[in-house]
Amino acid sequence: MWDDIFSGLFATVCYVGLSVAILLIGYVVTDLITPGNLSKLIHDERNVNATVIAASNTLAAGIVITMAIWTTHDDLDRGLLTTGAFGLVGVLLLAIADFLVDRLTPGDLARTVTDERFHPASAFLAVAHIVVGVLIAASIA
Repeated sequence: MWDDIFSGLFATVCYVGLSVAILLIGYVVTDLITPGNLSKLIHDERNVNATVIAASNTLAAGIVITMAIWTTHDDLDRGLLTTGAFGLVGVLLLAIADFLVDRLTPGDLARTVTDERFHPASAFLAVAHIVVGVLIAASIA
């Protein structure tokens, strides 16, 4: 019984550690593809658009990671490997989606993110992030 509990706790710590690492990578990627310093825009300037875009990207990555863990194998090593792979591919696909939305829709992502007032396009991009995250998650299942 204790072996099962400890192995489950160990697996949980491993999956959470990997998930946090992927989410941090996703945040850095989001920061790289958006203009300005994302942390400064969110924390110092209290920019709603940057916050909505970063939060939705984090949520989408979290959805992908959750599904990757949910469908993982009983073998911890293999499960961590597949979770890491799907998580990182999810981050990459979300970045590509940002690029495509920016290119295929009117407006300018740079202006949207840095606009001091709420811009409705940030809500559209947030929904696009979540939809892409759900689509990636569904493809994993």
